[in-house]
This record gives sequence, C-alpha cells and structure tokens, in this order.
Amino acid sequence: MEHFKFFALGGIGDVGKNMYVFETEKDLYVLDCGAAAPSSQVNGYDALVPDYSYVIEHKDKLREIN
Repeated sequence: MEHFKFFALGGIGDVGKNMYVFETEKDLYVLDCGAAAPSSQVNGYDALVPDYSYVIEHKDKLREIN
C-alpha cells in the first residue's frame, strides 16, 4: 500500500485562500485551487490566492489541478 498525504495550503476557513493537496510518492493533485475575488472591504486587491510555493517546488509531481 502506497502512503499518501492530504493537507491544506493556505488559510483554512478563509474563503479564497485555502487549497488542498493530495500527494503520493510519485504524484501531486491540487483540489480547490483557492482563488477568489475579494469582497469590497479589501481595497487594492483584484484576487486572493493561496501560497503556491509548495506546488511550484514539487511541479515535477503535479498531475492535476481541479
């Protein structure tokens, strides 16, 4: 049986900043990319996105973004 990790990148509970990752030894899948349009209360921002640095560091394993 292959081991896997399932974890959140970004702010859990913060709409538009959460992103979930399912990772095995060979593959990485991103579930719920986490991007959203901010409310009118967030001045100066066109979009809220989570920190994608972990996905970029492991891009050779990336198989799907859903």
